[in-house]
Amino acid sequence: ACADTLSPDCDYRTMMSIYGQMATLYDKQVMPLEEIEANKQTSKYALMCGDTTNYIKGIELQVRAYNYLQDTTKMFETANTAYKLFLNRGDTAQAARALPVPIANKLRYGKYDEAKKWMQIYETKSGLFDENGNITPRYSHYYNSKGKYFLGIGKIDSAEYYFRKLSDAGYTLDAYAGFIQIYKERNDADSLSLYSLLYLREMDLHFSKLNMESVRQTEAMYDYARNQQIAYEEKMKREKAHRALLSVAFLFILSVIAGSLLYRRKAKEKAREISRVANLYLNASSLYEKAREEMEQMELN
Repeated sequence: ACADTLSPDCDYRTMMSIYGQMATLYDKQVMPLEEIEANKQTSKYALMCGDTTNYIKGIELQVRAYNYLQDTTKMFETANTAYKLFLNRGDTAQAARALPVPIANKLRYGKYDEAKKWMQIYETKSGLFDENGNITPRYSHYYNSKGKYFLGIGKIDSAEYYFRKLSDAGYTLDAYAGFIQIYKERNDADSLSLYSLLYLREMDLHFSKLNMESVRQTEAMYDYARNQQIAYEEKMKREKAHRALLSVAFLFILSVIAGSLLYRRKAKEKAREISRVANLYLNASSLYEKAREEMEQMELN
């Protein structure tokens, strides 16, 4: 709000960074529309400071928000735009890293051939996999897509292998959901019952965490709003004190002016009175001198 974006020396890189951080916060608070707008601003200012990587990244990061909104058309369109822009600048790794969300959606709609094509690109071009096919831990949720793919094409053992890896990586809720599907296919009632119970327990924990996070966010928003209110009240107090000071100063100046005018009026009245008395004195003196002269003449005569 303080930045002069029309100024030629505006720090566009800082603006880009601020909007990028805003987008991350909106993602954590599940505010996809605000997240999309923040990422658009990230791309805008990245382009203005000549950072093409973050320009494309700002586009790519809109994909997750469109996915949350279940706007698959916009999601695929945005992912494809980011993918092509990365390819055009020769960055095949970043292009491949834009594919996990579209892959998950292809699997969701049962388009396994299209998903497989993109999965091969992701696994061979992203630079995130070692020689044994293990992905960098930060991106381990991709094992969920691998499990769903093999489950979809009927390779149950392979699906179980990847859901195990998903569980080991800490994504137990999605892993248990995968195991439920596997043991349905195998007609294993005991395992199905076990993982159904584990899934329900994990779901309870998941929602409990969401509720706690929601409470923390609500508290944070309340604290923020309260601090804003306190700041506003302090500002009003300062402005009120300032107005009171101005009022006192105005009344003082007004009283000085009034006193000065009153003094001048009294001074003029006093001067007129002195002038009148002086004239009376002069007249009396003149009559006295005349009477004295007449008295002297009478004495001489």
